[in-house]
Amino acid sequence: MAPISWNKETKFRVPVKVWKDMMDAYYPNTAWLCVRRDVFEDLHRFKVERGIPTWEETIAKVLELVKETVVS
Repeated sequence: MAPISWNKETKFRVPVKVWKDMMDAYYPNTAWLCVRRDVFEDLHRFKVERGIPTWEETIAKVLELVKETVVS
């Protein structure tokens, strides 16, 4: 046995059901969102500038601002 460096990677095929079951077990009631890097950076900047602690709160705040703009 020998330690494996963190900069190494390999591919391993996992059935979709196994992946979904694992994600549900470790991250219940969550959804994964894939966004472009530039969108993530803008959202991260928004989060940091306002001192928002979580991504959920960040997205909720953006949605709140959008709703205010639409209603106004």
